[in-house]
Amino acid sequence: MDLNKTYARSDKVFEAKTFISFLGSILRSQICLQCKSFLFQHRDETTQTILKELNKIKATKINDNYLSFIIKKRIQTTLLQ
Repeated sequence: MDLNKTYARSDKVFEAKTFISFLGSILRSQICLQCKSFLFQHRDETTQTILKELNKIKATKINDNYLSFIIKKRIQTTLLQ
């Protein structure tokens, strides 16, 4: 956690920022665990590149179904499988 970016005017704001950072760390760890086999097969990819590619995918939820849009790269298709 970068403490330079967690400056806050009050303790409650600082606690909220710390909590969000904690949740982000948990999500990043879960993505790393889920993509372990993918990273083993694609040695040129990193966790950061996976997160960047997943961030580019746009999706919407209609009637409890996700419809994905704008999947441009093969790596994005592979990650969603």
